Amino acid sequence: MNPFPTLKVGLIGTDDASADEPSDACDIAGWPLGNFYLNAPKMLILSDSDVSNILLNLPPEQCSQLISSLEEILKTYTSDQLSSEPNTLHQPHRNSIVNKFNDTTLVMPSSDTTNTAVKVVTLPQKGNATGAITVMERSGRLVGMLSAAQVTAFRTALAVMSLYAQVDHISKKNIVCFGSGKQVQLDIRLALLLSPLEIENITIINRGRSR
Repeated sequence: MNPFPTLKVGLIGTDDASADEPSDACDIAGWPLGNFYLNAPKMLILSDSDVSNILLNLPPEQCSQLISSLEEILKTYTSDQLSSEPNTLHQPHRNSIVNKFNDTTLVMPSSDTTNTAVKVVTLPQKGNATGAITVMERSGRLVGMLSAAQVTAFRTALAVMSLYAQVDHISKKNIVCFGSGKQVQLDIRLALLLSPLEIENITIINRGRSR
């Protein structure tokens, strides 16, 4: 079942050489897709609004699955560091580019041997950070691209929820959060998603009431 029936994403390419004309009936994994085509294999493109739609409509079951996946990745990464065998996960140090306007662009590659991803984020001198993540198969074929604006905060929130979900000896009736940025918003949203019947009060401690 498609958990995001209204999600609209871009599609580039086709596996059917005879499909020269765009089609509105294209669908991957049950998701309605746009009709953007090139002479290339299929590729998904998720904009910032698409990513937001997915995160805002994430069912509890899928949230738990993502937490489990993150836990397995962290376990594998730790095992790689202690093993003499070739690593499964590869995450070299990030590189940075600073232009004459003091805008900084970070390039962060990683690979789990099966897939390779490159996250590129720009920290402008003025304005908010923005960027994109490209995902490729082992062969180098581009699988998709998604906006990176919210992915980092969501990943960090999942790491927090990994510990939160395992706490069953302390009441979750009252939750206290420090800060009021996007990170805390995601933390609260996921906590409510995982424990909707347990949480009764949420207290947010911040530097001032203006935020």
